[in-house]
Amino acid sequence: MIRRLVARSLFWRRVQAGLLQRELAERANIDPSTVGRAERGAPQRLETLRRIADALGVTPAELELPPPTLPDLKQPPEPRTTWATWSRRAAPSRSAR
Repeated sequence: MIRRLVARSLFWRRVQAGLLQRELAERANIDPSTVGRAERGAPQRLETLRRIADALGVTPAELELPPPTLPDLKQPPEPRTTWATWSRRAAPSRSAR
């Protein structure tokens, strides 16, 4: 139960900070897949949680607090538009050719 709470809190704080998992991982000096696993509730070492908390500007204990707006987590954040996603949307579909 506590892992799920930390996972939700971590996800919410990362989104509020406007960071991608990769960006948070760079700030925390950890592998990006570790951030993803932590957000899914996988067990993490205390040192890893401390690094993530430091990168987010909070204490490790604050990661155990529920995020203020849990219902917002049901809606995923807007994805960042990259050249690849924009060009796929701008290109005509194969059925239109």
